[in-house]
Amino acid sequence: MHEERAPGREQRLDAELTECEAKLEELTGDLAAAKGRLHCLQRMTPEQRSALQAYRSHMASYGKGKGKIAAQFGAAARSAMQVAQGAVPAWVMPISRVAEMIEPRQDAFDVVIVDEASQAGMDALFLLWLAPRIIVVGDDKQCTPAVAGFGRIQQIQDRLTAHLPDVPRHLRQLYTPQSNLYQLLSTFFPSTIRLQEHFRCMPEIIGWSSAMFYNPPGLIPLRQYGGERLDPLLTHYVADGVAEGRDHRIRNPRRPRRSSTG
Repeated sequence: MHEERAPGREQRLDAELTECEAKLEELTGDLAAAKGRLHCLQRMTPEQRSALQAYRSHMASYGKGKGKIAAQFGAAARSAMQVAQGAVPAWVMPISRVAEMIEPRQDAFDVVIVDEASQAGMDALFLLWLAPRIIVVGDDKQCTPAVAGFGRIQQIQDRLTAHLPDVPRHLRQLYTPQSNLYQLLSTFFPSTIRLQEHFRCMPEIIGWSSAMFYNPPGLIPLRQYGGERLDPLLTHYVADGVAEGRDHRIRNPRRPRRSSTG
């Protein structure tokens, strides 16, 4: 009884319970990942396994696609992908890589998920052809794709007018380089699900974003920091400061004052 009533025992038990729950959550995630990999390997055919390894090897040789024989490795990788695609339940790829490696056939996937859709231009419209369903994740407060020169924009608008005369002008204008995939689809599907939890950035950054761009309650930071974290960078005004060096070696010491003699 004396041990059960010892000061601080309740706090220690709460801490142990929190630690056990966190460990259980981590182990559950590891178990789910292991079972997922096992299921993937069990359903993979020898032909798919060989094609998947070939795709990996060809992409390593392809590199940035700028070598003299990069086109040959790229073609070999596309050939391997036709068989390897079914070996993996979900592919995570940049849009440019999808256009290069995935065969452009209707409903090649069950669902396409586009992250950072506000940064995807109209050249990403082909993604809608690859699956009967698409999940678009984006934010109209984020950066948008760079806009081409005025001459090219005028050419695009002329072609839109010529080929889409029956489309109302306020919708036709959405297909220009000034638009992005998020803007386009949010116009046709205005009902959205707002995600508020942010797991990547530190609370100070999320707090600043919420105050600058989002209405209350804003974003909810999930990532926390421990007691050993270094203090964030702070700005200090240096009177009579001068810039020296460059890049990560730049510094601004105070300019020495000249002494005057009478």
